[in-house]
Amino acid sequence: MPHLAIIGGTVVDTILPDTKQLPTWPDHTEFTTRNLVFLKNPPLVTIGGNGANAAYVAARRGASVTLHTAIGTDGLGSLA
Repeated sequence: MPHLAIIGGTVVDTILPDTKQLPTWPDHTEFTTRNLVFLKNPPLVTIGGNGANAAYVAARRGASVTLHTAIGTDGLGSLA
């Protein structure tokens, strides 16, 4: 069985469904009634990035994979 060492990025995407546009400059610098966006549907959180996607696909095809990537120490980094 092959072993792959993959070097690449890992990202957490936050998708805001049914949101046409977020507030733009200069209205986005503070929380005000002009720049609040109320979502009809909850955000979708997905994990991806070139490195993570390649590692996932290779592992699903049976390869032994080591992914070398940088992950943050915040909540989204823990998720990734």
